[in-house]
Amino acid sequence: MTTTAIRGALLLTPEGEKQGDLLIQDDAIFSVGPAVRTADVEIDGAGMTASAGRVLPHAHLGRTLLTGDEHGCTSAERAQRERDLTLADAAHAYRSGMQALVSAGFTSVLTMASNAHAETALACAAEVGLRATIGIDLSDAAAATAHEWDTLLRLTREWHGAERGRLRIAIAPATHDAIPDALWADALDLAIRADALVHTHVTQAEGDAAVTHLDRIGALTRRTVLISDGALSPSATAAISHAGTTLVVGSDTTPTLARMLGPGPRFGTLRPGAKADVVVFEGTTARTVLVDGRSVGPAS
Repeated sequence: MTTTAIRGALLLTPEGEKQGDLLIQDDAIFSVGPAVRTADVEIDGAGMTASAGRVLPHAHLGRTLLTGDEHGCTSAERAQRERDLTLADAAHAYRSGMQALVSAGFTSVLTMASNAHAETALACAAEVGLRATIGIDLSDAAAATAHEWDTLLRLTREWHGAERGRLRIAIAPATHDAIPDALWADALDLAIRADALVHTHVTQAEGDAAVTHLDRIGALTRRTVLISDGALSPSATAAISHAGTTLVVGSDTTPTLARMLGPGPRFGTLRPGAKADVVVFEGTTARTVLVDGRSVGPAS
């Protein structure tokens, strides 16, 4: 058993702020507030703030190093540019993006990845130490070729739950109509069998039609995470809520999603028994980032 003490920090807890020590045993928080006598690892938190790690609920980290997207590049064009990356460039993009997240105090991310680069994304997350759910974009598998489907099955078998549960797979068609309904059925069945998330975009412009379609094919479930570029209609929002589906508007993080992906900064996770995903801030700068009680940054 390894113990880590963060001493004398301002602790952000579900009950509010408190000054004191934070004790971590292995990968979980053991105590919040009481003085700690000794620990294997000592972190000086004097003058600093300790909180649970931040959660990024949606990203395309494979596009981290792409430029020019703001000059009339469509979503489809951006996706194609990402798929056209070499494996080396994709690794550089994912590694750079994940290191930047750690430096900013993020400990959990849900990012989409093309089928061709999903394993690269998983390997980078394993290397960086981030808690990551990699959504494998089935849009480039619309033909449902044996190779593409076999790749998804292999990655799920080899990576889902790896690194003591820190790495997970999400089944992630880019949009509700990006793949045929028959492939949706196979994807949803895989998500149930693997206990994996389902992740897709719903644009504000087609919200009602998209939500109706997702509901019809059985894709509105408690394991589904929808990302929207704006507020949806009351009827679409009601259908999503009734199904227990998580809706993320823009870059907001919801308590439900924080529970699904990992600890978040505003949802009462800095408490005994919670996963030890903890950030120590000096002002707004992350000085120490722990995931499962292990230091992962900030990256230089």
